[in-house]
Amino acid sequence: MKKIKKIFLLCTLLLSLFLLSCGKQTVEAEALDPSTSAELEQTIEQYFTSMVTQDESSLNQGIQEAYKAKEEVLYNALNNFKNDKEELGEFQEVKENIVTKENGEYKFHLVAQFEKRKLDFDASLKEDYSGFTSMSFVPEYSMEEKMASAGQNLLVGMGMVFAVLIFIAWIISLFKYIHIWEEKHQEKKAKRKMPAPTARAVEKQVPKRVVPVIEKEEGIPEDVLSIVMMAAIEAYEAEQVVENPFKDAKELNNGLVVRSIRRRR
Repeated sequence: MKKIKKIFLLCTLLLSLFLLSCGKQTVEAEALDPSTSAELEQTIEQYFTSMVTQDESSLNQGIQEAYKAKEEVLYNALNNFKNDKEELGEFQEVKENIVTKENGEYKFHLVAQFEKRKLDFDASLKEDYSGFTSMSFVPEYSMEEKMASAGQNLLVGMGMVFAVLIFIAWIISLFKYIHIWEEKHQEKKAKRKMPAPTARAVEKQVPKRVVPVIEKEEGIPEDVLSIVMMAAIEAYEAEQVVENPFKDAKELNNGLVVRSIRRRR
Protein backbone atom coordinates (compact mmCIF):
# COMPACT_ATOMS: atom_id res chain seq x y z
CA MET A 1 0.00 0.00 0.00
CA LYS A 2 2.84 2.39 0.86
CA LYS A 3 4.50 1.71 -2.52
CA ILE A 4 1.27 2.58 -4.35
CA LYS A 5 1.05 5.88 -2.43
CA LYS A 6 4.66 6.74 -3.30
CA ILE A 7 4.05 6.03 -7.00
CA PHE A 8 0.88 8.16 -6.95
CA LEU A 9 2.70 11.07 -5.28
CA LEU A 10 5.54 10.83 -7.82
CA CYS A 11 3.10 10.93 -10.76
CA THR A 12 1.31 13.91 -9.21
CA LEU A 13 4.62 15.75 -8.79
CA LEU A 14 5.63 15.13 -12.41
CA LEU A 15 2.23 16.31 -13.67
CA SER A 16 2.44 19.49 -11.63
CA LEU A 17 5.93 20.24 -12.96
CA PHE A 18 4.69 19.75 -16.50
CA LEU A 19 1.74 22.10 -15.96
CA LEU A 20 4.05 24.70 -14.42
CA SER A 21 6.39 24.56 -17.43
CA CYS A 22 3.43 24.98 -19.79
CA GLY A 23 2.21 27.89 -17.72
CA LYS A 24 5.61 29.55 -17.96
CA GLN A 25 5.60 29.19 -21.72
CA THR A 26 2.17 30.81 -22.00
CA VAL A 27 3.15 33.61 -19.60
CA GLU A 28 6.06 34.53 -21.90
CA ALA A 29 3.58 35.84 -24.52
CA GLU A 30 3.20 39.59 -24.04
CA ALA A 31 0.07 41.63 -24.71
CA LEU A 32 0.34 44.18 -27.50
CA ASP A 33 -1.14 47.59 -27.70
CA PRO A 34 -4.15 47.55 -30.10
CA SER A 35 -2.68 50.33 -32.23
CA THR A 36 0.73 48.61 -32.44
CA SER A 37 -0.94 45.30 -33.22
CA ALA A 38 -3.08 46.83 -35.99
CA GLU A 39 -0.07 48.61 -37.47
CA LEU A 40 1.99 45.42 -37.49
CA GLU A 41 -0.86 43.40 -39.00
CA GLN A 42 -1.25 45.93 -41.81
CA THR A 43 2.52 46.04 -42.42
CA ILE A 44 2.97 42.27 -42.58
CA GLU A 45 -0.09 41.87 -44.80
CA GLN A 46 1.27 44.42 -47.28
CA TYR A 47 4.70 42.78 -47.15
CA PHE A 48 3.20 39.32 -47.74
CA THR A 49 0.96 40.55 -50.59
CA SER A 50 3.89 42.21 -52.34
CA MET A 51 5.86 38.95 -52.20
CA VAL A 52 3.17 36.56 -53.44
CA THR A 53 1.79 38.80 -56.22
CA GLN A 54 5.07 39.53 -58.02
CA ASP A 55 5.78 37.88 -61.36
CA GLU A 56 8.40 35.24 -62.06
CA SER A 57 11.19 37.63 -63.06
CA SER A 58 10.66 39.86 -60.02
CA LEU A 59 10.65 36.80 -57.74
CA ASN A 60 13.94 35.58 -59.21
CA GLN A 61 15.43 39.04 -58.82
CA GLY A 62 14.35 39.13 -55.16
CA ILE A 63 15.99 35.73 -54.59
CA GLN A 64 19.25 36.94 -56.15
CA GLU A 65 19.22 40.14 -54.07
CA ALA A 66 18.64 38.13 -50.88
CA TYR A 67 21.55 35.88 -51.83
CA LYS A 68 23.87 38.84 -52.46
CA ALA A 69 22.82 40.47 -49.17
CA LYS A 70 23.36 37.12 -47.37
CA GLU A 71 19.82 37.15 -45.99
CA GLU A 72 19.53 33.39 -45.51
CA VAL A 73 16.02 33.44 -44.00
CA LEU A 74 14.48 35.44 -46.85
CA TYR A 75 16.44 33.51 -49.50
CA ASN A 76 15.21 30.10 -48.31
CA ALA A 77 11.62 31.34 -47.86
CA LEU A 78 11.41 32.79 -51.38
CA ASN A 79 12.87 29.61 -52.88
CA ASN A 80 10.27 27.51 -51.08
CA PHE A 81 7.47 29.76 -52.27
CA LYS A 82 8.79 29.61 -55.84
CA ASN A 83 8.74 25.78 -55.75
CA ASP A 84 5.14 25.71 -54.44
CA LYS A 85 3.79 28.51 -56.62
CA GLU A 86 2.34 26.21 -59.30
CA GLU A 87 0.48 24.16 -56.68
CA LEU A 88 -1.01 27.30 -55.10
CA GLY A 89 -2.30 29.16 -58.12
CA GLU A 90 -3.20 32.85 -58.10
CA PHE A 91 -3.45 34.82 -54.84
CA GLN A 92 -6.98 35.78 -53.80
CA GLU A 93 -7.16 37.16 -50.24
CA VAL A 94 -5.89 37.04 -46.66
CA LYS A 95 -8.16 34.97 -44.43
CA GLU A 96 -6.46 35.40 -41.05
CA ASN A 97 -3.73 37.63 -39.63
CA ILE A 98 -2.49 37.29 -36.04
CA VAL A 99 0.40 39.17 -34.40
CA THR A 100 1.86 38.28 -30.97
CA LYS A 101 5.03 39.07 -29.04
CA GLU A 102 7.05 36.26 -27.49
CA ASN A 103 10.60 36.20 -26.13
CA GLY A 104 11.28 39.71 -27.36
CA GLU A 105 10.19 38.98 -30.97
CA TYR A 106 7.04 39.66 -32.97
CA LYS A 107 5.36 36.46 -34.19
CA PHE A 108 3.20 36.61 -37.31
CA HIS A 109 0.74 33.93 -38.39
CA LEU A 110 -1.10 34.64 -41.63
CA VAL A 111 -3.50 32.39 -43.56
CA ALA A 112 -3.99 33.29 -47.23
CA GLN A 113 -6.40 31.85 -49.77
CA PHE A 114 -5.02 30.97 -53.18
CA GLU A 115 -6.73 29.64 -56.28
CA LYS A 116 -6.02 25.95 -55.51
CA ARG A 117 -5.46 25.83 -51.74
CA LYS A 118 -4.66 27.81 -48.61
CA LEU A 119 -1.20 28.88 -47.47
CA ASP A 120 0.14 29.29 -43.92
CA PHE A 121 2.70 32.06 -43.58
CA ASP A 122 4.70 32.24 -40.32
CA ALA A 123 7.45 34.75 -39.55
CA SER A 124 9.41 36.10 -36.58
CA LEU A 125 10.59 39.74 -36.53
CA LYS A 126 13.12 41.24 -34.15
CA GLU A 127 11.84 43.76 -31.65
CA ASP A 128 13.93 46.56 -33.20
CA TYR A 129 12.60 45.71 -36.73
CA SER A 130 16.15 44.99 -37.88
CA GLY A 131 15.30 41.73 -39.65
CA PHE A 132 13.43 38.44 -39.69
CA THR A 133 14.75 35.49 -37.68
CA SER A 134 12.44 32.94 -39.34
CA MET A 135 10.01 32.79 -42.26
CA SER A 136 8.10 29.91 -43.86
CA PHE A 137 5.48 29.30 -46.57
CA VAL A 138 3.52 26.06 -45.91
CA PRO A 139 0.72 25.05 -48.33
CA GLU A 140 -2.29 23.24 -46.86
CA TYR A 141 -3.03 19.87 -48.51
CA SER A 142 -6.16 17.81 -48.15
CA MET A 143 -6.13 14.30 -46.67
CA GLU A 144 -6.64 12.76 -50.12
CA GLU A 145 -3.66 14.66 -51.51
CA LYS A 146 -1.50 13.64 -48.55
CA MET A 147 -2.49 9.98 -48.95
CA ALA A 148 -1.85 10.12 -52.71
CA SER A 149 1.56 11.71 -52.16
CA ALA A 150 2.44 9.13 -49.49
CA GLY A 151 1.38 6.28 -51.81
CA GLN A 152 3.40 7.72 -54.65
CA ASN A 153 6.48 8.02 -52.44
CA LEU A 154 5.93 4.45 -51.23
CA LEU A 155 5.73 3.09 -54.78
CA VAL A 156 8.81 5.01 -55.86
CA GLY A 157 10.75 3.81 -52.82
CA MET A 158 9.73 0.18 -53.29
CA GLY A 159 10.51 0.39 -57.00
CA MET A 160 13.99 1.71 -56.26
CA VAL A 161 14.59 -1.05 -53.69
CA PHE A 162 13.49 -3.81 -56.10
CA ALA A 163 15.55 -2.29 -58.92
CA VAL A 164 18.65 -2.29 -56.71
CA LEU A 165 18.00 -5.89 -55.62
CA ILE A 166 17.59 -7.03 -59.24
CA PHE A 167 20.81 -5.26 -60.19
CA ILE A 168 22.68 -6.91 -57.29
CA ALA A 169 21.31 -10.35 -58.29
CA TRP A 170 22.46 -9.76 -61.87
CA ILE A 171 25.93 -8.81 -60.66
CA ILE A 172 26.10 -11.97 -58.51
CA SER A 173 25.05 -14.13 -61.50
CA LEU A 174 28.10 -12.83 -63.40
CA PHE A 175 30.53 -14.15 -60.80
CA LYS A 176 30.65 -17.62 -62.42
CA TYR A 177 31.79 -16.09 -65.71
CA ILE A 178 34.43 -14.11 -63.85
CA HIS A 179 35.67 -17.36 -62.25
CA ILE A 180 35.87 -19.08 -65.66
CA TRP A 181 37.76 -16.12 -67.09
CA GLU A 182 40.21 -16.20 -64.17
CA GLU A 183 40.89 -19.93 -64.70
CA LYS A 184 41.54 -19.42 -68.43
CA HIS A 185 43.78 -16.46 -67.68
CA GLN A 186 45.80 -18.52 -65.18
CA GLU A 187 46.17 -21.38 -67.67
CA LYS A 188 47.45 -19.00 -70.35
CA LYS A 189 49.84 -17.46 -67.85
CA ALA A 190 51.16 -20.90 -66.82
CA LYS A 191 51.69 -21.86 -70.48
CA ARG A 192 53.64 -18.68 -71.09
CA LYS A 193 55.92 -19.38 -68.12
CA MET A 194 56.58 -23.03 -69.21
CA PRO A 195 59.82 -23.19 -71.35
CA ALA A 196 59.58 -24.69 -74.85
CA PRO A 197 61.35 -28.06 -75.33
CA THR A 198 64.75 -27.58 -77.01
CA ALA A 199 66.64 -29.99 -79.24
CA ARG A 200 69.17 -30.65 -76.48
CA ALA A 201 66.35 -31.60 -74.04
CA VAL A 202 64.85 -33.98 -76.61
CA GLU A 203 68.25 -35.63 -77.08
CA LYS A 204 68.49 -36.19 -73.34
CA GLN A 205 65.03 -37.82 -73.24
CA VAL A 206 65.72 -40.24 -76.18
CA PRO A 207 68.68 -42.51 -75.36
CA LYS A 208 71.01 -43.26 -78.24
CA ARG A 209 72.87 -46.49 -78.83
CA VAL A 210 76.51 -45.81 -78.64
CA VAL A 211 78.57 -47.59 -81.31
CA PRO A 212 82.28 -47.77 -80.65
CA VAL A 213 84.21 -45.94 -83.29
CA ILE A 214 87.85 -46.70 -83.84
CA GLU A 215 89.69 -43.96 -85.54
CA LYS A 216 92.72 -44.70 -87.67
CA GLU A 217 95.89 -43.42 -86.17
CA GLU A 218 98.96 -42.56 -88.09
CA GLY A 219 101.63 -45.34 -88.28
CA ILE A 220 99.17 -48.31 -87.90
CA PRO A 221 98.88 -50.57 -90.95
CA GLU A 222 95.49 -51.27 -92.43
CA ASP A 223 95.67 -55.07 -91.93
CA VAL A 224 96.41 -54.66 -88.23
CA LEU A 225 93.56 -52.16 -87.91
CA SER A 226 91.13 -54.58 -89.62
CA ILE A 227 92.15 -57.39 -87.25
CA VAL A 228 91.60 -55.17 -84.22
CA MET A 229 88.18 -54.09 -85.51
CA MET A 230 87.10 -57.72 -86.13
CA ALA A 231 88.22 -58.71 -82.64
CA ALA A 232 86.28 -55.81 -81.13
CA ILE A 233 83.13 -56.76 -83.09
CA GLU A 234 83.39 -60.43 -82.00
CA ALA A 235 83.82 -59.36 -78.37
CA TYR A 236 80.79 -57.04 -78.60
CA GLU A 237 78.61 -59.80 -80.14
CA ALA A 238 79.76 -62.29 -77.49
CA GLU A 239 78.56 -59.91 -74.78
CA GLN A 240 75.18 -59.65 -76.45
CA VAL A 241 74.60 -63.46 -76.60
CA VAL A 242 72.34 -64.72 -73.77
CA GLU A 243 73.89 -67.64 -71.94
CA ASN A 244 71.76 -70.84 -71.85
CA PRO A 245 70.70 -71.48 -68.26
CA PHE A 246 70.26 -75.21 -68.94
CA LYS A 247 73.67 -75.95 -70.51
CA ASP A 248 74.77 -78.18 -67.56
CA ALA A 249 71.67 -80.40 -67.72
CA LYS A 250 72.24 -84.14 -68.29
CA GLU A 251 71.05 -85.73 -71.50
CA LEU A 252 69.65 -89.31 -71.73
CA ASN A 253 70.24 -91.77 -74.56
CA ASN A 254 66.72 -91.18 -75.86
CA GLY A 255 67.40 -87.48 -76.29
CA LEU A 256 65.47 -86.36 -73.19
CA VAL A 257 66.96 -83.78 -70.87
CA VAL A 258 66.61 -84.10 -67.09
CA ARG A 259 66.26 -80.85 -65.15
CA SER A 260 65.76 -80.29 -61.45
CA ILE A 261 62.19 -79.34 -60.55
CA ARG A 262 61.34 -77.69 -57.25
CA ARG A 263 57.87 -77.11 -55.87
CA ARG A 264 57.06 -73.67 -54.73
CA ARG A 265 55.15 -73.24 -51.53
